[in-house]
Amino acid sequence: MVQKSIQWFMIVLGAFIYSLGLNGFLVANHLAEGGFVGVSLLLLYKLHIQVGVSFFILNIPLLIVAWRLFGHEFVLKTALGVIGVSVFSEATRRLQVPTHDPLLAALYAA
Repeated sequence: MVQKSIQWFMIVLGAFIYSLGLNGFLVANHLAEGGFVGVSLLLLYKLHIQVGVSFFILNIPLLIVAWRLFGHEFVLKTALGVIGVSVFSEATRRLQVPTHDPLLAALYAA
């Protein structure tokens, strides 16, 4: 039970740290990355749809398919990560660290 609690805590902590890099460096410097986060960033830049909202909505179909393919435990952990990134990206969206060098911003975000 303790091991599972640690796993769940680490997923939430990872989502928080990821959201700090996402908002602090990528959004602040108008950079993007791959995957659904990259699509969410493009939606933010062009249509002003918040990253957390679009990231969550984009992941719903994948979670449904994954439930059928990989089972409930995998999907519950993945859903926790998706929800964590969505919530924390909204909670930290005012935290931005603009830099003068886009390469440094990309490295800091990573």
